[in-house]
Amino acid sequence: MGNRPKRKFAKNKGKTMPGGGLSKGALLGVAGLLVLIIVLAIVIFSDKGSDDNTAMYFTRTGLSYIDVSKEKAQKISDNLITGNKLDQFDLQYMANFSSDLVQISEDAGKIFFPGDMKGFGRFALYYRELNNKKAEPVQLVANTSSYVINKDGNLVVYISDGTLYAHDLKESKEVAKGVTNFRVSEDGKQIVYVDRDGNLYLKGSEKAKKIAKNISALQYVSEDFETFYFIKDGKLYTQKVGKDAKKIASDVNEVLKVYESGAAYYVKNSATSVAAKDFVENDVKGNDTRWNELKEQTIEVPSYELFYFDGKKTESIAKNVEYTDIQVAAERPVVVYSTCNLKDVDKVKLSELNASGSIDDVLSSIQADTKQVHVAVKKKITDIEEKSVVTTIIANSGKMIYYVANAKVEENDGDKEYGDLYKMSVSGSKAKKPQKYDENVYANNIGFVGDSDVFYYKNVKNVDYNPVGELYVNKKMASADVKVDTTVCYQEADDKSVFFITDWQYQKSAGTLKQYNGKETIEITKSAHGFYVTDQGEILFLSDYDVQTYSGALYLYDKKEAKKIDKDVVAIIQK
Repeated sequence: MGNRPKRKFAKNKGKTMPGGGLSKGALLGVAGLLVLIIVLAIVIFSDKGSDDNTAMYFTRTGLSYIDVSKEKAQKISDNLITGNKLDQFDLQYMANFSSDLVQISEDAGKIFFPGDMKGFGRFALYYRELNNKKAEPVQLVANTSSYVINKDGNLVVYISDGTLYAHDLKESKEVAKGVTNFRVSEDGKQIVYVDRDGNLYLKGSEKAKKIAKNISALQYVSEDFETFYFIKDGKLYTQKVGKDAKKIASDVNEVLKVYESGAAYYVKNSATSVAAKDFVENDVKGNDTRWNELKEQTIEVPSYELFYFDGKKTESIAKNVEYTDIQVAAERPVVVYSTCNLKDVDKVKLSELNASGSIDDVLSSIQADTKQVHVAVKKKITDIEEKSVVTTIIANSGKMIYYVANAKVEENDGDKEYGDLYKMSVSGSKAKKPQKYDENVYANNIGFVGDSDVFYYKNVKNVDYNPVGELYVNKKMASADVKVDTTVCYQEADDKSVFFITDWQYQKSAGTLKQYNGKETIEITKSAHGFYVTDQGEILFLSDYDVQTYSGALYLYDKKEAKKIDKDVVAIIQK
């Protein structure tokens, strides 16, 4: 599909397989690592256990680990990068690309981390016993680009120079050469991998079994490692171990989501060419050069066709779908998407087009004016009647949808849109009639609190290059002067609370950290640059931030007072 605009996704648990597939367990692609960066590129987190109360963080010289319940931190390594001295580039590099490179065993007994980092994607791999303060880091691999551990932390699977290895912390054994991506079961007993020739293998305790050959993308592996979805020659297949592959569809561009039930959403390219003259009315007398050009001009309109596969048969959901508007729920087959209608539209006059504008602008305007948003539960479609829908969010469970409609640009602030916020619940196999929830809502930065509640903003202004506004949670204003991009709900820790920073001071790169718990707003500290909340609700934040060194002091707030944990901290990394 080439270079596409980014498409919005509902937040999903688990890691993403190259090609869009989702599943539980550990998965890495060789091409690189994608991490989610929260709060000013300072607080970084990845998936973790529901009872986790630990965190890792970067100091200016290395990596440290903290068990929050014990309120004690320990230095893990000073050997993160070659040269042992972090400059501005190194800080930015680490903040953006390093969080998934730190992994901890399920019992929190071992930590695995990178060292000797020389550039993007290349590092030495170390591990260290966490319960032994005298333990030294042990180098497992001198040069790797990606790795995963099993839940017990006694097996590491990694790629080095294109070769896949398995290391039991005593010795390393070669699994296969020329591997491009792989996945490991939680117990480490099964490995799925794809080689450069597109051969798909399953490796257990015995010799690797070839599942398929010449595939272009592995889309999904079931939890039991028995079922696979992949694309081959543009065709989407599903295959069970020991069975023949079954073709689902041809000419598939991308699989959006495969569910554990076997259901899936996918798209095909349905771009069309339209004649430019069909959208213009010739009101100019005589032989007009522009009209002659338009009569010969065709325009390629990119669009997609959306399909649903129920595990047995596939059906078309919609044509003329806008790729960037598609959102899929994580846990059940629910999708939000938009379509446009290029037929029976009002034409623009040629005289107006000659004066100012292009046919591409006309077409874009028509697409925006005729855009309609829809919700499909499996294959049952519900049309959203409101116009000018600019923002939609869908819960992981697929049971709740919010969207901003009737959007208009603020007259006194041309770069901000406001509209009406609507709430739509999904029950069983049908999306219910939406209800207007609130008015004059800032069209950006709306998000879920838990699985059904919502936070959003009103009266947003630019203050020192930052959007600042009034934060609302379920129609109640939680706080004014909130820096819009700092608002976070940590679902595992507290699915009723929203954390945010107010009174942002641009020169100091800090503000007041607060928590709204559904009833009241609590001030945590007046000087926070970034923050993170563990699954048990403990709050870590950076204070006394130095904009020259990109670091500050790390504090732990235990719901009563803040205790200083460490200094010269660059980024908090939670696993």
